[in-house]
Amino acid sequence: MNATRTRTSADAGAPGASATLQLSLVFGFAALAGAAYGALRAGHALSGTETPVPDNPFQALIEVADGTLVWPFASTLVLIAAAAVLVLFLIGLTPTRRRAPRPTTTANKRWLIDGPAVALSAPVTGKTFAFPRPPGAVFSLDATPTAGRDGGDAA
Repeated sequence: MNATRTRTSADAGAPGASATLQLSLVFGFAALAGAAYGALRAGHALSGTETPVPDNPFQALIEVADGTLVWPFASTLVLIAAAAVLVLFLIGLTPTRRRAPRPTTTANKRWLIDGPAVALSAPVTGKTFAFPRPPGAVFSLDATPTAGRDGGDAA
């Protein structure tokens, strides 16, 4: 009997966790490079420098790393503002968990305040329960119903 598992067509194209991580890293790097290039162009426009910024974002960022292209201070401010907007956006997207309001008096506190008999009893709502009685029936102490209202026999 062969112990190795052969791939079926059902799981042949299913992406694994490593593929999702790699794709996330590629998109994250592209977003970071795009944000840095946008901040570089905006910083040069705001500071009014006459140095031309290359149209290729990767070439522009390599020239900044080499020192042939200057990174203006306005670019840093634009990048910080963009990061702040992103953080506020992500905070707004996170779901908030609302907990149920906690009771003001727990059973443990009721036990300490009122004692065990009250803590284990049902809560008092102001209403009492009475067993339904047939109309016109009067119950005596021996719990046998009589027909008359005055407790006598109806005969």
